[in-house]
Amino acid sequence: MSDIPWEVLSTVIDTGDEEQKIELKERIDCSSRPGRAVFAKDAAAIANTGGGVGYIVVGVVDARHRTPDAAWMPGFQVPDPDEFHRQMGEAIERFIEPPFEVWYRQASYPGTGVGLGVVVIPVSQRRPHVVRNDEADLYVGQIFVRRGTRVAVASRQDVVEMCGDYWLPSVEDQKRTLLEVYRETDRDALDFKHIAESACRRLYHALPTKTRSKVVKEILRTFQREDLAQEWFREG
Repeated sequence: MSDIPWEVLSTVIDTGDEEQKIELKERIDCSSRPGRAVFAKDAAAIANTGGGVGYIVVGVVDARHRTPDAAWMPGFQVPDPDEFHRQMGEAIERFIEPPFEVWYRQASYPGTGVGLGVVVIPVSQRRPHVVRNDEADLYVGQIFVRRGTRVAVASRQDVVEMCGDYWLPSVEDQKRTLLEVYRETDRDALDFKHIAESACRRLYHALPTKTRSKVVKEILRTFQREDLAQEWFREG
């Protein structure tokens, strides 16, 4: 299928060297409760990890488990991809809160004819995704991330960084509102500095300490007034 980014995945598939947002698996089992729990944990770890879109490539052995006498790309296909996709969604809803979206694609790896499955995990703005039901090594309240190429329990700092995403929609709304006022007001009659100062100061003090300076600077950059951040907040 043309929407599978083989140019992004091919190096990982060929070498077996996983990346933080790309995991390799020989197979995924969404037909049993334990299998669904394992999938939900792995997918949530990628969704919770910062960066771009994440992928789980199914039907490929990772470098740690490759041996000279065994095929490293056994392949993976299911008879009904739509049903498999539905099972994945059910697994996430069963074990993770809040749930998040994934997509399943199935196609032959270019140049080989070997069928692979690709789970696409879009960037999530609803992090952190937390375990909601116990199963095997999953316990209610756990939060997982990808630490390098491995799944790990999130640290406090990981959670702090994830929670910053909750402010993104609010920040975008504030930015749009400021831009509308700026564009629709007579430039000669606009005391922009006072309006922007009032709006940005309110937003600045409403945001978490870790993200406030970065967010306000981003808004001011939109208005080409980054110098105001230095004047108001003594930021370098």
